Order: sequence, then structure tokens, then C-alpha cells
Amino acid sequence: MRKYQIGLDIGGTKVAMVISDLEGNELISTTIASEKNSALLFYDKLVTMIHESLKHAQVMPSEIVGIGIGMPGIVDYKRGCAIMQNNLPLENFPIIDMLQGDFPNAQIVMDNDVNVAALHEYKLRNYYEETMIYVTVSTGISSAIIHRGEVFRGRGAAGEIGFFNNEQSLLTLEEDVSGPAIEKRLQNSLNTTKKLTSLLTLNNPAIELEIHYMIKRLNKVLVEMAVLLDPHCIVIGGGVINGQPKLQQELFAEFNENLKKVSLFQNRPVRIEQAIDKDRSGVKGALSLLH
Repeated sequence: MRKYQIGLDIGGTKVAMVISDLEGNELISTTIASEKNSALLFYDKLVTMIHESLKHAQVMPSEIVGIGIGMPGIVDYKRGCAIMQNNLPLENFPIIDMLQGDFPNAQIVMDNDVNVAALHEYKLRNYYEETMIYVTVSTGISSAIIHRGEVFRGRGAAGEIGFFNNEQSLLTLEEDVSGPAIEKRLQNSLNTTKKLTSLLTLNNPAIELEIHYMIKRLNKVLVEMAVLLDPHCIVIGGGVINGQPKLQQELFAEFNENLKKVSLFQNRPVRIEQAIDKDRSGVKGALSLLH
């Protein structure tokens, strides 16, 4: 029997999927918009995408022997469900049990989407003993801490930096400078319906102010994490950062300048760099959960 596997990167805006053979050779990859109205509608849309893609790739459902899932929110990876969700209606939804019914021959593994992407980026750097922080700025904001090849989980929510509060506005980091938050403020101030990816390419004082504010807020958290964890490397990914080289350059430059002000790092800087696989880190990491 032929054997294939599926990687799913579930996000607040979109779901990315890849079907590959067991050596990682991709047959097909696709994305759909995330369904936000109900868990059952989300699941129906997800399974429809999978079956249509399998048909296109000429793969039978019975030939799927593994499904790896990156899920946003706080995930109980042992039980296989999200126990806290901000952007999707999947809290405590038994997605693994549902998928197992549709794909009875598959081993199904799930973890937090940022952990999944972080582990993939860690392996790409051939790290083994190092400490790495992976930060994503997208529909939400979060991070993962990888130490000696393992995710540091705490009680299950370690790295959820999106919950940090701003002392002035009382908004969390995610409420303040995630993609949707910045997009909404810019749309209101510029009286436009353009999406954030288009807005960030424009030369406009209001946009420059938003970028500067976002960089300032993110860097405060990044420097604090560097002091707390003393990592070998900080990797930045997510839809807001990927594909925006100017924003990325300014973020990295300000981080390096701020880090120099900390005596601990004056002669031992912390590397900060972009995700190697950018938007593909999550879906490739989901596949790697199976190995």
C-alpha cells in the first residue's frame, strides 16, 4: 500500500495544508480562509479541502498514515485539543477524534502552531544544545522557547507573550500590535479598506508612526525575553513580518541598539534573524511532528 502524510497549519486567518510522501516529497499544497463562525463549519470546510486535495493528488484516504497539526491557542498536546482560543471557535473541540474517524489509518499528532514552527526552524539551523526563541507576529502574537531540542511549556502556556499588558493603554500586546489591530487603526485613520500587506508598502506618515509604535512595543518584549532567557538566537516569523523587509530591518536594528544598552550583552550579542522557511515553517513543522 502506498503511504502518505498530511501537514496542517491552522491559523486565525488561513489554514495551510501539504500532502507528501513519507520522505517529505510534496504532492500538493493549498490554503483556505479560516472559518470563524462555528467549530463544525470549520471542520466541514477543513475536511472538504483535504478530500478535494487528495482527489487531485490521486491519493486514497486510506493511504494517509499520518496527520500533523499546528493549532493556535493554548493546546493540550497530550489530549489533542485546544483548551484556550482567541481567534477561532475551536476551544475544546475534539478535532483529533473527528479526523481519526475520517482517516482511521492515520497517526494524528497536534501541538501549538508556534511550537511546531519553532521546532522546524530550530532543526533547520542544526541546533541541538542551543536555546532559541521563536516569535510570530500575525493574526495573533506569540512565542515558543526551544531549549536543547525540546519545547519549554511551563504549565502549558509558556511563551504566550501576546498577553503582556501595555501599562499605558491596558491593551495586551496582541490587542495592540497584532496584524488585525494595526490594520484596523490604519483603515480608520486613512479611511480605507486596504489590507495591511498593501498599507505597509505605502509611503505615509500615519503608517510610519504605526510601524514605529509596533517596533517599539515588540522590542521592549524581545529585550526582556533576551535578558530572562539568554538565548543563542531569536527568530522572527509570522505574516506581518514575513515579506516586509523594511519593517524587518528596522525591527532588527532597533533590537540590536536596545540590546547594547544592557551591560549583560555588550560583548555577547544575541542573534536575531528571520524565519528561514517564512510562511512555510508552520506547515513543514506540522509534518515533522510525525517523525
